[in-house]
Amino acid sequence: MHSTVLDKIDRDLAHALQIDGRVQFNKIADVLGVSASTVARRYHRLYSAGLLRVVASVNLSRLGYVAWTIRLRCTPDAAGGIAAALARRSDTFWVHLLSGGTEISCGTQAR
Repeated sequence: MHSTVLDKIDRDLAHALQIDGRVQFNKIADVLGVSASTVARRYHRLYSAGLLRVVASVNLSRLGYVAWTIRLRCTPDAAGGIAAALARRSDTFWVHLLSGGTEISCGTQAR
């Protein structure tokens, strides 16, 4: 297994992209005090290694949705089926079994 150590420039680059994923490399370079080519090279190295990815997401709260985290307690024999049913819902975006299969935690967004 290959491990990669992120230095301060790598971490600061990732942080800048978390703030604004569309920011130009030359603006990041100005803030970090390095050249734009350094930022571009670092970005491409991190991206190629699968360590960094910039994606777009919809701000559903501006569309009237509210995020909920739900935690359910159930019997171990029912947890798998309930978790599977929750995972099939279009408004559920993650499901976890907890406490040895007696609790389910899930995230959902609803109007």
